[in-house]
Amino acid sequence: MISGREPPEFSKYIMQARNDVAYVGGTGVIDLKQFGFGVGRHLLRDVEMPDHSIYMTLDDYLREPVKLELGISASSRQIADFLLRQHSVRDMLIALAQLNRIRHMDDQLNELREAFTLSIPEKARPALNAAIANEAETHFFLARQTIMLAAREVILKGGSGAARPDGSPLMTAIMLTHALASDIGPLDEGGPQIWPGMSVAALMELVANASFNTNEWWVSQLDRLWRIWIRYGSRVNEPLTRAPFDQLVRDALGLDIGSIALLSLSLALPALHWRYPSPVLMPRQFVTDANVSELDAFLSYVAADVDDLRRRLQQQQAPWGFLPFEESPVIDLGPELLVFDPDFLMKRTTTGLYWAVAKSETKRGAEKGFRAWSKGHGLAIEAAVEEQLQALVQTPRLIGTSETQQTYFTEKDLQRAYPGKKGRAGRQCDGVIWLPKCWIAFEVVAFYVKVSARQGLDIDAFRDDANKLMNELGQLDATAKNLLGDGGQALIGFPPSEIHIQPILVQGGYFPLHPAISAYIDDRINRDRLFARSAIGPYERDSRIRKPVIIHMDELETLEATAERHQDVIQIIDDWQQSTRRAGPLKNFLIAANRDDHPSRLDADNAGALLKAFRSRFENVT
Repeated sequence: MISGREPPEFSKYIMQARNDVAYVGGTGVIDLKQFGFGVGRHLLRDVEMPDHSIYMTLDDYLREPVKLELGISASSRQIADFLLRQHSVRDMLIALAQLNRIRHMDDQLNELREAFTLSIPEKARPALNAAIANEAETHFFLARQTIMLAAREVILKGGSGAARPDGSPLMTAIMLTHALASDIGPLDEGGPQIWPGMSVAALMELVANASFNTNEWWVSQLDRLWRIWIRYGSRVNEPLTRAPFDQLVRDALGLDIGSIALLSLSLALPALHWRYPSPVLMPRQFVTDANVSELDAFLSYVAADVDDLRRRLQQQQAPWGFLPFEESPVIDLGPELLVFDPDFLMKRTTTGLYWAVAKSETKRGAEKGFRAWSKGHGLAIEAAVEEQLQALVQTPRLIGTSETQQTYFTEKDLQRAYPGKKGRAGRQCDGVIWLPKCWIAFEVVAFYVKVSARQGLDIDAFRDDANKLMNELGQLDATAKNLLGDGGQALIGFPPSEIHIQPILVQGGYFPLHPAISAYIDDRINRDRLFARSAIGPYERDSRIRKPVIIHMDELETLEATAERHQDVIQIIDDWQQSTRRAGPLKNFLIAANRDDHPSRLDADNAGALLKAFRSRFENVT
């Protein structure tokens, strides 16, 4: 049919093709099991996207010709509403929780796909099989976002299950996620533009997807909980907060950090290791020797019943309004508990404690109380990061002496070596490390992207968060220029034969990375002329300064492991930046290259010692 000659009533079905737009349903997500994030339909020009797939949608296999043959006239939304009435809210939530785990298990996922294929109309099976087999457009059969959207719909609109079901809860739940995926989008690509070809709507979709689809190894999370909240958060020589962190947690939640850690593991690990068709529900008294009052306090922090979730979900907007699931990743079903998302549970009981204390301290001391807490928490994160960075330090012996050359320098060292005007402390990053190959300049940033940005798609909130990031990059820029001035002689006592600088921003909080977001940050670096060769003319980065990189604390663990094995830390960064995954998180490159190693302090023996330390604190609680 030639566009312009079709009958008027058909005009709404004519799609105008556009360059650089992938016309497929659903939202893209990254196909890596330990770290995920997504991309909207509008893909960046000239940027490789090696890990991206798209969501499976009902429209992929229940196509219009098949629906006509089967006598089905309902839209995907109408089919979703029909599916919501098939089973009870309880049964559907249990099925969706099972899907949320099976998506990580390749063998069980393949079995589930085969069973689901046999459960749909025979005429729709060839299209489903073709979509699954299409390597050019890899489809995620199950995706975390669509599972969460299905849970949201079940809680808000689910029925009693009085209708006569057409399939089991598990098969119904799968089709429901596909039906809801059909209605994701479309993005407003014609709205305001961040830069030509990238709309505000597309960028904020990426921010939301990248923020939502992240998880970390539970041992790393517990390790940081111990070091930030107990080791550095309980120092008496820096009393910025009114009490040590573990006391602040007890004041806020009525629980010791050790209790929180052990109880969260007791719930999360069985869920992480669950396999179909084992029972997915946990008894309410899931730790038989735990104090009942502590169990109740813990569940009030991590769990909510369906009525409470319904009330809070009504205040959230799809497709990213999942804050109630983040705050209450355990669904209270009375005598039994359903761990709906163990990754959310571990975040709630580790990094999520920041918000619990922030709320408590704000209530107690208003804005002044919050600022003291936020500053104290940031300093504890800095201390924990600096501890990790110490593992990268090499201390060569000075020729002809028994002494070693200092190669690690703190912010105070930098301020003494490079004072500002009139002898005042100059603007410096948190520290530098001198390696034979180059200087590593690092700055620690501890903030988290606002909920209004990552779930509400608020571009102004995101710009505010990006401004904080740019300020920290400015610290790195100031130190890099000082080092370029004398090669670091003011620190090490002599000028190196050549100088190269690797700026690294270490995240103690979380700012999402994705090729589009990286492009946005690069554009800001250019406009702010950070690390520039000169102050005038077209922007060009000084050739002696490597491209700034942003890494997270758990990615720093791999650099620790590399230094521990006496291998080249800078080479890992070079390999990452020369790969097709250079615009994404370091972790994506490490996992794809099978190089996501952990330092010995996080091996099995030390992980066991960490658990014993938490157990000791748990048992000593009165």
